[in-house]
Amino acid sequence: MFGRIPATFQESLFAEKRDFGLADETPIFVLGMPRSGKTLVERILCRHPLVRGAGEAHELSRIVARLPRRLGGAFPEAVAKLTAAQALELGKEYAEPLRRRFPEAMRVVDTKPANFALIGLIRLILPRARIVHCTRDALDNCLFCYFENFNTQPYSTDLADLGHYYAQYRRIMDHWRAVLPGQLCEVKYEDLIADPIRESRRIYEFCGLGWDVAFAGLNETSGAEQFPITLRRDEIGRWRRYERHLEPLRRIIETAERPGTACPTAVTAADVSPA
Repeated sequence: MFGRIPATFQESLFAEKRDFGLADETPIFVLGMPRSGKTLVERILCRHPLVRGAGEAHELSRIVARLPRRLGGAFPEAVAKLTAAQALELGKEYAEPLRRRFPEAMRVVDTKPANFALIGLIRLILPRARIVHCTRDALDNCLFCYFENFNTQPYSTDLADLGHYYAQYRRIMDHWRAVLPGQLCEVKYEDLIADPIRESRRIYEFCGLGWDVAFAGLNETSGAEQFPITLRRDEIGRWRRYERHLEPLRRIIETAERPGTACPTAVTAADVSPA
């Protein structure tokens, strides 16, 4: 699937369908790997009086599940058949349930992490939605997923599987940056912890929100100690405590982070020592 999505969502597809979709600025998609700082970004955004958090909304997943029947083919390839009328209707199917839930909101935040694979579809059906991509150190990110023991993310219970999933995630995000330049707000967890006021202001500006209204007087001269949300600086670099167990995971990630390299396939679960 991760290979087929970039093959479908090329620059030519976006050019052909550039006027498609619902011109609604309500949705903000905060996405990326699990445990990458999405909840922190949601909390920051929801301090604005006209922003509400929908958590991990399921509307987009439902739309994708129905696409094969509606378009007469498998996702993602069938998106090539998408008409302007269908794109508008799909945009309404996403936005209208959120507006009914939060009628007073100017923006609604969706934090479902796997939406990173659907950025191309988001752009076709909701071209004015904001997309905030959360990242953090790869080893920290994978290790926090591993420790979380997600029941809904089976790849996260094995370090080798985690590494391969992370590699595919990196690859697909590189694709979106290439075909949709300048359309993502990239937020690095470590930068957000180091200078929360600067990074929060940048997120607000990207999302078209007023800074002073949301943060009750915080401004350029406010210090990080005045930040109104608890920050966990001790979570940065946690992977170093388990470094001797992580060599195979590190090898997969380092390969993924080198441009133009293929994801290694020789590493198996048996090669990875439990942390």
